[in-house]
Amino acid sequence: IRNSSSTTEARESLQEKLEITEEQSRAILEMQLQRLVGMETDKLFAETQELATDIKNYREVLNNNDKLDKILRNELIDVKKRFADSRKSIIIDDEDKAIISKEDLIKEKEAVVTLSYRNIIKRTTSEGNARTGKNDYIIDVVEGSSLDNLLFFTESGEVYSLPIHKISEHHGLATGDNIKKYLKIPLKEKIIRMLCLNKKTKSQFITFATKFGHVKKTSEKEYITNYTSIRAINLNEGDNVIDVQVTDNKQEILLATQEGQAIRFQENTVNDTGRNTLGSIGIKLKDDDYVISMHIIDPSDYIITIADSARGKRSPLEEYKIQKRNGKGLKTCGSSIHRMSAVITAKIYEYILLVTNNEGLFPISVADITETERAGNMYRIIDLDKNEKITAVYKLPVYSEDEDK
Repeated sequence: IRNSSSTTEARESLQEKLEITEEQSRAILEMQLQRLVGMETDKLFAETQELATDIKNYREVLNNNDKLDKILRNELIDVKKRFADSRKSIIIDDEDKAIISKEDLIKEKEAVVTLSYRNIIKRTTSEGNARTGKNDYIIDVVEGSSLDNLLFFTESGEVYSLPIHKISEHHGLATGDNIKKYLKIPLKEKIIRMLCLNKKTKSQFITFATKFGHVKKTSEKEYITNYTSIRAINLNEGDNVIDVQVTDNKQEILLATQEGQAIRFQENTVNDTGRNTLGSIGIKLKDDDYVISMHIIDPSDYIITIADSARGKRSPLEEYKIQKRNGKGLKTCGSSIHRMSAVITAKIYEYILLVTNNEGLFPISVADITETERAGNMYRIIDLDKNEKITAVYKLPVYSEDEDK
């Protein structure tokens, strides 16, 4: 090393005289002089002996399959103990099914979707972020995930499908987008109800009520489709869908008519039928009378009756006994001069929205509506202008009185 004129010459000289590799010669040149003292020399000798022993053991393992298999097995068992978790992939026999779709690439994320009276849709992460614009109110709220589909049922009996992941996610203060951004719905088409098609509801039913008094119950599985829209129900000429609800064959249904008849019956008396069917008769109608509302009953509900004159009342649920389907029902008011705009179910702490033919929107607390018996009188709820009438009533799933301040 001392007689060499360069590092390269010293390295090549060491390789030639000691018959070592280039890597070993580099290690010698990089070694500090202090490692050449007796103690460090002993350490190097011990390290050499240890490496020789390891090399001998490695060769024995490589030349003995039984030893190699045992070591591999023990190491794999150790890895399993330290890092085991559930399989994230699925092993299938049919390679033709091993296709990655767009849905497979969507990250599952919880979602809350709201729909307002003015057809503004908003996707957010919690119900607390539900918002609407001025003079607008949320009339539908569904919970699901980015992997679920929304179903929009219309008055004419069509149903439109929209994957939740295609809806833009909005922050808390945003009000959302018009539904027409996502669905091509005809201008005159009216959305009756928004439902979420997910793992839970796929084992349940979708129940319809029509203007002519029919009730139809169909498995939700029949509404799984890749089409943007399909026929949801078969309707007679002039008939319309009044409402759509998710049921489980254990509910009680309330139908009400414009002339003030209401019938409460068990859901299990309605046979489930296919998607493109008429259904069964829910209530017998008099000439010129028609159904205005359908609701699923909860034991803690009141029955709220609202006339087009803005008179109304709430009555205890017990006043409406359970009857057989396909009957005439019971009177919801003692006077026959009123024409009903809605007969709905609601709890004492909830709010309803009154809509007039002049586009007036009036949120009303159920607690502020006078309580009377079923056949009792109705009392004025709000003041209307001349020729103004109540044309629709909605139960508000999300509402705070602060919204109108």
